[in-house]
Amino acid sequence: MAKKAKDQAASQASASQPATGKEKDKGKDKGKDKDAPKGKKGAPSLIEQAAGPVGPPKPTAKQIIGGASWTGKLPVNLFNEYCQKQQWEKPDYNMRKTPEGYSCLITLSAKDPKTKEMIRLEPFKIPADLLHLLTKPTALEARHFAATYGLFRVCSMQNKHTVLPPDYKILWKDFQALKQKDVKEGKAWMYDADPFKTIRERQEAKAAADKKRKEIERVKEKAKSMPGAAGLVLAGGSGAGSFNPMKGWTSVPKIEMGRKSRVQVESLIQKYVVWNPNKVFMAAPQRQVVVEDLSKLGFRRSHIEEAVDICKDREETLEWLLIHVPEDDIPPWALPESYSAGISVGSLDLKKEAAVKRLAESGYALDLCARIFEETGCDESKAAETLQCRLLGQSIEDWTAIAPSDILPPDMTADEVWDDEVVAMESSFGDLVTKMSEDIIQVKLESVTNGSKTNVNTVLQIRKSLSYPVHLVITVLAQLPAQAKLSVIKQTLAYVQEAYGADPMKVFVAADWAQQNINRIIENPGKLVEISAVSSTASEAPGTVPQLQRHSGKLSRKPRPIDWTPNPRSRDQWLKRQETPDYKKMMAKRQSLPAWQVHEKIIQTVAQNHVTIISGETGSGKSTQSVQFLLDDLYNQGLGTSANMLVTQPRRISALGLADPVAEERCSRVGDEIGYTIRGESKRSQQTRITFVTTGVLLRRLQTSGGRVEDVIASLADVSHIVIDEVHERSLDTDFLLTIVREVMSTRKDLLKLVLMSATLDAASFENYFRSQGLRVGSLRRCGHPGQLASRGEVVQAGVQAGKCYKLYTRNLEMQMAERPEPEIRRVPLEQMCLSVRAMGMRDVAAFLGRSPTPPASTAVDGAIKMLRRMGALDGDELTALGQQLAMIPADLRCAKLMVYGSIFGCLDDSVTISAILSTRSPFLSPPDKRDLAKEARMRFEQGDGDLLTDLAAYKEWDSMKRDGTPPRQLRNFCDDNFLSYLTLTDISATRQQFYGALSEMASAFSPQIARIQFPDKKFANSMSGAVELDPEARAIKYFTEEQGRVFVHPSSTIFGSQSFSGSAAFMSYFSLISTSKTFIRDLTRSAREAFNAFTLLLFSGAIELDTMGRGLVVDGWLRLRGWARVGVLVSRLRGMVDDVIRLKVERPEVDLRDNDVLKAVAKLIEHDGLDA
Repeated sequence: MAKKAKDQAASQASASQPATGKEKDKGKDKGKDKDAPKGKKGAPSLIEQAAGPVGPPKPTAKQIIGGASWTGKLPVNLFNEYCQKQQWEKPDYNMRKTPEGYSCLITLSAKDPKTKEMIRLEPFKIPADLLHLLTKPTALEARHFAATYGLFRVCSMQNKHTVLPPDYKILWKDFQALKQKDVKEGKAWMYDADPFKTIRERQEAKAAADKKRKEIERVKEKAKSMPGAAGLVLAGGSGAGSFNPMKGWTSVPKIEMGRKSRVQVESLIQKYVVWNPNKVFMAAPQRQVVVEDLSKLGFRRSHIEEAVDICKDREETLEWLLIHVPEDDIPPWALPESYSAGISVGSLDLKKEAAVKRLAESGYALDLCARIFEETGCDESKAAETLQCRLLGQSIEDWTAIAPSDILPPDMTADEVWDDEVVAMESSFGDLVTKMSEDIIQVKLESVTNGSKTNVNTVLQIRKSLSYPVHLVITVLAQLPAQAKLSVIKQTLAYVQEAYGADPMKVFVAADWAQQNINRIIENPGKLVEISAVSSTASEAPGTVPQLQRHSGKLSRKPRPIDWTPNPRSRDQWLKRQETPDYKKMMAKRQSLPAWQVHEKIIQTVAQNHVTIISGETGSGKSTQSVQFLLDDLYNQGLGTSANMLVTQPRRISALGLADPVAEERCSRVGDEIGYTIRGESKRSQQTRITFVTTGVLLRRLQTSGGRVEDVIASLADVSHIVIDEVHERSLDTDFLLTIVREVMSTRKDLLKLVLMSATLDAASFENYFRSQGLRVGSLRRCGHPGQLASRGEVVQAGVQAGKCYKLYTRNLEMQMAERPEPEIRRVPLEQMCLSVRAMGMRDVAAFLGRSPTPPASTAVDGAIKMLRRMGALDGDELTALGQQLAMIPADLRCAKLMVYGSIFGCLDDSVTISAILSTRSPFLSPPDKRDLAKEARMRFEQGDGDLLTDLAAYKEWDSMKRDGTPPRQLRNFCDDNFLSYLTLTDISATRQQFYGALSEMASAFSPQIARIQFPDKKFANSMSGAVELDPEARAIKYFTEEQGRVFVHPSSTIFGSQSFSGSAAFMSYFSLISTSKTFIRDLTRSAREAFNAFTLLLFSGAIELDTMGRGLVVDGWLRLRGWARVGVLVSRLRGMVDDVIRLKVERPEVDLRDNDVLKAVAKLIEHDGLDA
């Protein structure tokens, strides 16, 4: 009993202290005792009776934290329950007492489910600016505040505040403001629902970053010792994190360009290249990114800033730098292996080599010095003067314009003046002057600094020129950048010429000015373009005018606008024609057609609206009669001579087939009142009022009008009506035409009338399409049925022979069927359409196509634009000359490119034939029961260069026999004996004629379809003469494409089973790719040294990228070539010159390109694989 009283007293004593977690639990028990029924156990003890009456009860923890009326859970309970639910350990509350009160921090811990290791997080700390919220007067309040903050850290994305006490709901809002601030500062990870998972991920990311950094450092240390990695700088490119940066590069083809070939290309660049011809400049943010990026690759910042002011993008900036920056300033990765700037002329003549090296000591390009030295008859003095003239931008004629006698003192010769100047220099500079020969002195310049280097040994060499004392020849000999040395020479001579041009005594002035200004010039040498004429053999020569850029624009004649003045004579002639018996007979026939019943309605609707939509059944006469109704009405008004109606048809046969019956109905001949125009053929005259055309012909007319809407409007000035028939087919050309016409009519509503006709037209969609531009649209839903039956009584033709055919479908399948086919613009590649849009001058192709009746997917447009850039049709967003020609040829873009280059390089006939074969099919047959015989017959035409050239050889032999007048029976026997299809050969011949017609209209490659050949490791066999390399097995040779990965040669190909390839084969071109059990490639042309080598790939394939790790070049984004980066730049510039040649040939067809320097250089590179002949 005494012990129980003691415990009760202790309990009462502790009630006055701040409550703790354990006390809180006891409080729960107290609550239960308070409500317990009264009895012996509830009676007061003796001590309580002795103490007298009991005072008011102390507030519980729930009342202190939540208020007197709070009945919910407290923050500590809520947080503990949440941790228990997440299978975390019980939170650790770290209480601290401060002079201001109590503060508490929570630490969470949990066991790793895999390792069973205890993970303990850092305490949840609150920012310093919210510490006043953390400090509470009692430990109980501090504990619940910490629990609330901990709960917010892991449940901020939930509405937990709804179950918190009132004061703590307000705290939750303060915490939300804190979270927004932390998220903006990149600390959103602090509020993840699972902090243990977050900390693991952050530790793993940190470990991965540390590992990658260590690997990069390790690679940098070992890169120099790796094979083929000499001069490698790990500053960019791919594979920076891999151990061996040369992985994947050691076995790729290697490109080399002979010295003579390189000099030839460089001289062409000097003559013709213009950087950024379209004057498209980078925005300031893009320029800054390029400067920072290229600075990391080792280029001087001043050089990059100069380049970005000239170039249009990063790639051109990099090419400009590699062309203009002197070799001693180019980063090591951009130089060949084991290459040292200014070293090795490669001459067996030691005297000549020494002279060239002396000329190059001042920073002149070594190859330029060698060339100038040879051109001046190996005279070092003349060569030095010529180089200095080039540096100053002067010609030899300008240099020798003033004779020495004009400024020599009386009774003195040039030698005497020179001797006096040498004496004066020795007296002024003392031991700093050294007389090297009778014509050369050297002056040592003092206190020359180059960055951190001081007292750089620098000598100013002054040579007595052939035109002395008019000019001096100066050389700077020092371990300084070539740009700095050339700038010193140029600025010194400029000062001397300006201040002392007529003074014969110039040597002292030149030396003194150079001494005073050399450090300033080294610090700021000026721009590269000021010295690039001599620092690089491929930089522009002073005053060069790029001849290939001179284009004479053709003046296109605009049609004359329609004169809508009534012509009574025209009406009288029309009335007389109606009285003729033939016309009355035809009129009776026309009136029997269902369309005649609504002819007045058609005329009225077209007159009252900008756009008219006519829906009519097949055979109702809408295609033949509607335009005649409109023409008849114009004749009745005396406006017949003003009519010029263009009726588009989707196919050539439709245009031809409609012109004849309509002309017959109007009692005229085709070519008079009624005409037609299709590709390659036209029958019309000045009297033609209705012209049936293919959609492509009308598009061609609009495309060639110009790039602005005003130009298109001008090209349609003489058109009164455009009628688009069969519009429901929704072909690419039709949608393209509708988009253009809507653009035009929204600008000029009174320009013309547009009529859309179809048998199954979705009129509502087209009405909305044109009404959205404020155009009035009229609609005629039915022109009647040819059988004159009511709609309910129509008979559906359901077969192709006598009888009936009923096709049954399940209801589910019927519900899944589309109401109408998807428009072609959503189903087919858009390269040709995007090119046509850009050829019209529309810069934003995606925006233009977005205004079509059914806009294509943006990804399809982006993919088409990317393909056009790969093919060289677009340079960025600018249309190239090649692209302009491809837009005019109605063929697959690859075939069109092949034909354009064929015409330029003099192999047009074979190029057109191959394009025709690819556009139809191979002429060879392969009957299942005679497959081996068919393959044997095909191999008789095989020349070892692939399928296409085999097909070409077969066609040429057939065509030759046909031209020689071989009887048709013998031709068919020839085809049967060689398993050739006579019909296919005829189709190829017809397609050739179409292509020739298109090429002749425009007066005037095949690159993305490339497969890389990977050979297995070489094997050798012993022989009497030593080891002999064995041909690999055919199945061990692998082929790869960019998108499909590994592919296989189709068994029908002549290359199937080949074990060896002629020349330096490395690539294979293909035209078609099919996927069955495997992915096969067909229509192959193997790459041989004589046909398709690395330079063919470089010149005619996709974009060339420089690998900034110095490993080589990447073509078309995936094909690798090992070689010097400068070779890639030279070829890239040469490709631009080929584009200019194409433009020149198109604008001036009479120009003979057989002796064109650019084409000769291209042919030489391809023929000799870049090596000198």
